[in-house]
Amino acid sequence: MVRSLPLFAAAALFAAASLFSSDQQTADAQTKSAAKSKFKAPTRPTNRIFRVQARSPYWRAVTIAPNPQIAHRIRRHLERRGWQVQTRRNYLNQVAIRARVVHWYTKAIYNNRPQAERTAAFFRYSGLQARIR
Repeated sequence: MVRSLPLFAAAALFAAASLFSSDQQTADAQTKSAAKSKFKAPTRPTNRIFRVQARSPYWRAVTIAPNPQIAHRIRRHLERRGWQVQTRRNYLNQVAIRARVVHWYTKAIYNNRPQAERTAAFFRYSGLQARIR
């Protein structure tokens, strides 16, 4: 019995050492695989994003303001939304305002084509040019 005690102790130490080293190896392998994984953009066509863009490149009459103060507020309102604005004053101190949008602006983003087409059709019906990118 006394002879088997050192052998038993040695076997227990060897088993504990082998378990610790395998746990360490699996932990190292997990950190290496986590470090190697990077974000990959989806490549399937079902994950495509459709941007509906609109513009109005031709000058259009917006309104006639009764006085310059109201015309100034309307002009600032349109310019904040990306419109180019021109104003003309007549002899009655009324102000005619016309505006246009030359650049394409993204108005909506969808992930399915039919919904993007419906939104583009709505913008076309409103008198704007629309495209889907």
